[in-house]
Amino acid sequence: MISGLLCAAIAASAISIAQAETLVPADADFSDPSQTRLIRDYPVKLDLTHAEGVQFDFLCRDYAPFHQFNCYLKSGDGWYALTMNHEERTDVQRIAIRKRDVKWTEGKVSGWHDISAVRIYGYRGNPLKARFSAGNFAALNDLPPKCGERRLLWCHSPWGLGYRDADWDASARMIRDMGFTDIIVSVAWANGACYKSDVLPPSPQYSYRKEDAFELCRTAARKHGLKFHAWMVCFNMGGHADTKTLDRLRTEGRVQIDGKGRVNGRWLCPSHPGNAKLVVDALAELAAKGADGVHLDYIRYPDGDFCHCGRCKEKAKLFPSWQEFRNAQIGEVVRMASDRIRREYPRVEISAAVRNTIGDSASRAVGQDWHSWCRNGWLDFVCPMDYFPLDASFRALVERQKQEVSCVKLYPGIGDINLWPDVSKDTSRIVGHIKAVREAGLDGFCFFDFGKRMIAAFKEIDLK
Repeated sequence: MISGLLCAAIAASAISIAQAETLVPADADFSDPSQTRLIRDYPVKLDLTHAEGVQFDFLCRDYAPFHQFNCYLKSGDGWYALTMNHEERTDVQRIAIRKRDVKWTEGKVSGWHDISAVRIYGYRGNPLKARFSAGNFAALNDLPPKCGERRLLWCHSPWGLGYRDADWDASARMIRDMGFTDIIVSVAWANGACYKSDVLPPSPQYSYRKEDAFELCRTAARKHGLKFHAWMVCFNMGGHADTKTLDRLRTEGRVQIDGKGRVNGRWLCPSHPGNAKLVVDALAELAAKGADGVHLDYIRYPDGDFCHCGRCKEKAKLFPSWQEFRNAQIGEVVRMASDRIRREYPRVEISAAVRNTIGDSASRAVGQDWHSWCRNGWLDFVCPMDYFPLDASFRALVERQKQEVSCVKLYPGIGDINLWPDVSKDTSRIVGHIKAVREAGLDGFCFFDFGKRMIAAFKEIDLK
């Protein structure tokens, strides 16, 4: 019987042989002093406008004759000159040449849309016979178009890109041109709104700018063909409540308390009827104002140690377990919001940003049993925050979530890009994640979030 490892080795060898047969060789004899370079031009027809660069398969059985390798990309009557990074492997390897690594240009280049040849230079090192082979040239990180795909973008700033000089019209145009279809914009917190609200007090940001972020965004989104989802942080007040308001909420017993009796004044207690009503009324108000959707965030507890206020202690006695009690408190608010919006504003979509955990681990950790919300039809789509920089980890998570969520649309969350290591790999990582979503058979994804680093990465990606 052949071992699994040996089978894998045989398969890999077969792939390398098959790849090698498609490659075109170039030969030289460096024992001739006049032969200082081995040059081969490979004709191609590539549009790299929205790609990160070019990739190809390369084979060199013996590196002793060579000093180094360089690569040129022909465009019009000129060339882009680049260093060719490679490993000293004697089997076929995939080479990636990135546009950002251009050293200089020669002649008159016509642009990245018009790449007609790839030239590989092998420089003489030792007086020996030399050979390399190359082929299978293709755009690097190019995404084929996918019709009907939903591409959502979380926008943390209520006023678009920037703060003091933010412009929603320019931001929406940019987002549309990048290929996104929907924007999810943070306009409301548990105790602060960036618009004129009859339910929530004004956010400090709203008080400073004196502009209605909701109306600015909704108008720009409609102008540029984007769907606008109003994003509300449901139980976490963050910095959107002043000291006077926080003191009042503590006095009214509306904030959370941990197992040691310590008050967390930034989180509203979900079991308080006034807090539940506040969240539901605020979401209904957003729907009434004309949002295409309402998006629930922080619809959970801070962690596993909340809440132990007197009201929660009494209510918890009616449930078989602490976990079921907490799940029921959060779930009831989701149900109430869903029922009201479905009844009064049936065309408005309901969605949520949720923990990326599998099974019931999110419900155990933060009382967020989002799988049951999906099964009960309380959501139209769900966006797990699958913030893994590595493709393999992200892909495995998405595949498992797909198996568990089949009753509503699943749009995996890609990001948080600002926490990813190595900015130079942002574009390739984003493309890898999008490909993973598509290969899983899903109809869309949600990206976090709209900002300068994200814009820089998407300059080399064509979503449309």
